[in-house]
Amino acid sequence: MNWKKIALVSSVAVGGGALAFVTGGLAAPFVGSLIGGAMGLSGAAAASAGLAALGGGALAVGGGGMAAGTLVVAGAAAVAAAGGAGKLASMVPVERRCNECDVLIEGRDTACGNCGVKQS
Repeated sequence: MNWKKIALVSSVAVGGGALAFVTGGLAAPFVGSLIGGAMGLSGAAAASAGLAALGGGALAVGGGGMAAGTLVVAGAAAVAAAGGAGKLASMVPVERRCNECDVLIEGRDTACGNCGVKQS
């Protein structure tokens, strides 16, 4: 197991997800307006109705209201960004060293250029 690679991918995925959660929350009123506009509303009423619809309905009828709708939008953005950031980070090469002579192995070589020992 390569713990450096696991730490790199995990930290990038968590950081990307956290950043997207914040920016997704900031974009939630726009998303709510799009949904509310599809309902035939405009302005602040569209944003409120759209976010309440995403949140499971208004608070008065037992739904989560606009706050839950904002969390849905921010959470969806965070999940998508964490997956994408983790995938990109997993493509970054991590330093490899020979098990015998501790020399840095370049690229994707399967044998050490110094001592010739095959690497796994």
